[in-house]
Amino acid sequence: MHPETLIDKAVQALQNADRPSRLYAGLPAETAALVNPYLAKLKLPPVPEDYLQLLRKTNGCDGPYFNLFSIDRIDHENGTFESAIIDEAERFNRYEDDDDVDDKGLILGYLPARMVLAYKYKEYHILDEDSYLPLSNLYHHIADFITETIAADDARTRAEKQ
Repeated sequence: MHPETLIDKAVQALQNADRPSRLYAGLPAETAALVNPYLAKLKLPPVPEDYLQLLRKTNGCDGPYFNLFSIDRIDHENGTFESAIIDEAERFNRYEDDDDVDDKGLILGYLPARMVLAYKYKEYHILDEDSYLPLSNLYHHIADFITETIAADDARTRAEKQ
């Protein structure tokens, strides 16, 4: 399936979920293009292309299933921005060699029960927020994480109501 189609299906899953999530206006293409060059200057790994595609549809997501980080306070002139992605990456990578970007990862969001969504080694991981130990499945695409998490949570909630 085409990556844009996967992102569209993920956004639809958020819009049609049993419990609403707050979605935001997407990033313009020229703003999304600033993200990875700025992260490279900070010696941080790039945001994966599929997550950038998601940010172009909705710049972050706040809801009962998870919170996905956005890009904020963009300075087009200087090519900089603020984001929890940067703040969390500094903490997540504190023991990594500063110049070894390949071994670094990004925290892209939070889940309930003190879990985080991380991207490292070209995969999305669900990790314990405190220890960063793996807790759950690996996902190859952000859309898979979104659709599977919503489907599982909605099914569990419906089963509890019966």
